[in-house]
Amino acid sequence: MKKKSWLTLLRHALLHRLAEAEDRFWDPVKPRNNIGFWRRRELRAMNVQFGTPLCTRPGLFVFMPGNLTLGYRVGLGHNTCLFNHAPIHIGNDFLSAEALHINTGTHDPVTLIPSSSPVTIGDRVWCGARVTILAGVTIGDDVVIGAGAVVKDNIPPNSIAAGVPARVIRPLNRPPSPPVWSAFGRSTSS
Repeated sequence: MKKKSWLTLLRHALLHRLAEAEDRFWDPVKPRNNIGFWRRRELRAMNVQFGTPLCTRPGLFVFMPGNLTLGYRVGLGHNTCLFNHAPIHIGNDFLSAEALHINTGTHDPVTLIPSSSPVTIGDRVWCGARVTILAGVTIGDDVVIGAGAVVKDNIPPNSIAAGVPARVIRPLNRPPSPPVWSAFGRSTSS
C-alpha cells in the first residue's frame, strides 16, 4: 500500500512539473484555445472534472485529488490555489486574474477543531487579482469581484462586490446572455 501511495505521489509530482513547464514555455502572444496536454493529464490524474475550453496559467495548485469541478470556458490566472478539502464547484464562463485563492477548509476559532464547507461559484463570474474566497461561500451568476477582495459571505447574483470583507457595492446591469468569455476574439457563448 505504501509503495502505491509513494508511486502515486511521484506520478502527480511529475505530471505537475511537466504541466508547469508546458504553461511557462507556451508563447503568450499566440493564442491557445485549450489547456495543454500535460495539464490535462495532471487534472485527470487528480480526478478533477472539467469542461473545455479550459485555460490555465503557470502556478496552478490543486491541494488534493477530487472535490473540484470546473465548468465550460474557465480561465484560471497565474498562481491560482484551490484548497479543496470540501467540494469546489466553479460554473461556466469563469475568469480569474492572478493569485486567486479558494479555501474550503476552516476551523472553530475557540476550540480550533478543523472543518470544511463547500464553495459554489455560479456562471459568468469574474474575479480580479488576489481574490480570496473562504469556506461555505456561494457566489451567484453574473458577479464581478474586485481585486484584493476577501469573500467570506454569500454574494447574490447580478452584483459587483469588493473590499475586505467583500460586500456588494452595486448591481451589475449586464444585458441578457452577452458573449462574456471569448477565446481570442471568437465568441464561445452558447
